[in-house]
Amino acid sequence: MREGVFIISLDLELHWGVFRTVTPESPYMRNFINTPSAIERILQVLKEHRMSTTWAVVGLLMADSPEMIEQFAPAFKPVYINRNHNPYLLQIGRNEAEDPLHYAPSMIRKIILVPDQEIATHTYSHFFSREDCVTINAFVSDIESAIKISEVYGVRIRSIAFPKNRLIREFIDVLPQLGINVFRGAEKGWMYNKICSIHDPKPSKIRGMLNKFGRLVDTYFPITGSNTWSMEELKAEPGKAVNVPASRFLRPYNPALKYLEWAKFRSIKSQIVYAARTGRMFHLSWHPHNFGSNPDQNIALLTRILDCYKECSLKYNMKSMTMGAFADSILESKCDCSLQANPGL
Repeated sequence: MREGVFIISLDLELHWGVFRTVTPESPYMRNFINTPSAIERILQVLKEHRMSTTWAVVGLLMADSPEMIEQFAPAFKPVYINRNHNPYLLQIGRNEAEDPLHYAPSMIRKIILVPDQEIATHTYSHFFSREDCVTINAFVSDIESAIKISEVYGVRIRSIAFPKNRLIREFIDVLPQLGINVFRGAEKGWMYNKICSIHDPKPSKIRGMLNKFGRLVDTYFPITGSNTWSMEELKAEPGKAVNVPASRFLRPYNPALKYLEWAKFRSIKSQIVYAARTGRMFHLSWHPHNFGSNPDQNIALLTRILDCYKECSLKYNMKSMTMGAFADSILESKCDCSLQANPGL
């Protein structure tokens, strides 16, 4: 039987991910201010447990100045009907020292120095894929910019986590021609995003609220079941990007729900153990800025989760892999099956 696999993916976006809704006066801004120290603590726990991790980085964070942002800006920028949704109109500082909420070159370099960390893309501009007037050309141009700016760091992008995990079929289809052959798909369950077309209508506000409530309940009492993935479920079609779907979002510590922390950990632990025993894949994701508040409680939970993985690694030979490495293993497995079915090839 194949060994179970544990994947971690982190969406590093800072204020670029929420500038449309979180203003500089918002109390939530402290999460972004505290993100650098949170990342250092996350990296320390990952190193101690020898965890491979995929970091999906917004390309704008790789710039060190407004001039560098413009140097790598897409040739075709999306046209947002609501000007407040346009990241290129946001007023930002001149460098990371002055504005660590919108620049992060030093953080990215620290991540790169840690063994077994994969730098993926979260698009160049935290591309909003369900907005009006967004086109395939604008998406392609955005990803090309993300790839080019990552090359400054000596990084080759091959994996993507879509902003807000909004999965557009047309965008997924063009990934291979951009050199990206891995994407993070959605969790199982009616409350999670599914692959849709660029022409499909956006969910209603009522459906959005129901989905949000469903995800909250699923965090503590897993109504979607184990939400792990067998190798047979994960298709690797020739010429198409490999879907490495998520299993669970690591919801940060909430003082108002502190008496349910035990349920959240129990849910995640049961998923890890089940994946390890049955040779399935478990994929945990979150944002580093989620740990910007209540960092001690969040790091303590992460440590308990990775201790659980360590036990499963020893008992069941469970593996830690990046999204890219896991996609390679799927492709190799499909290739081996093909050769066994056609030994004359």
